[in-house]
Amino acid sequence: MICVCHRLRRIFSLFLTLAVLGLFLKVFIVNTSASDYRGASERMKEGFFALEETIDISEYQISPEMLASLFSSVIKNEPYLFFVHRNLSYSSNKGGYVLSIKPKYTMSKDEVSIAMAFCRERVLEMAKKACGDDAEKALYLHDIICERFEYDESLE
Repeated sequence: MICVCHRLRRIFSLFLTLAVLGLFLKVFIVNTSASDYRGASERMKEGFFALEETIDISEYQISPEMLASLFSSVIKNEPYLFFVHRNLSYSSNKGGYVLSIKPKYTMSKDEVSIAMAFCRERVLEMAKKACGDDAEKALYLHDIICERFEYDESLE
């Protein structure tokens, strides 16, 4: 009986060690790749806001498939990038990694400045109409947006 209990403890201990090690590796790998992609996303946003013709992302070693996902995520999560066309071209190396992206813009730099100023003014104007703390103002703005706008899901 002692032998069976001892073996069960060793098996349980081994299982627990492997589970902790697996969790550590999963967290480490996810955090490392997430931070790499976060850097690429930030570089893309920076380039878009500067209306750069070519944005170098070679240091991030992104595959074309990952680029499509990142581009979609950046565009969907940054409302002030309304002037970036949804089609994107890129150049890659022989290893398959994207070297740079070549975005298309629907507005000139001056038009973007005017449109952003207009958007900021409208948001501030609507926020002034809202009463209460910041959370209530955010809810008010959210409700207005939900009432007046809808997603254009025809573009992918």
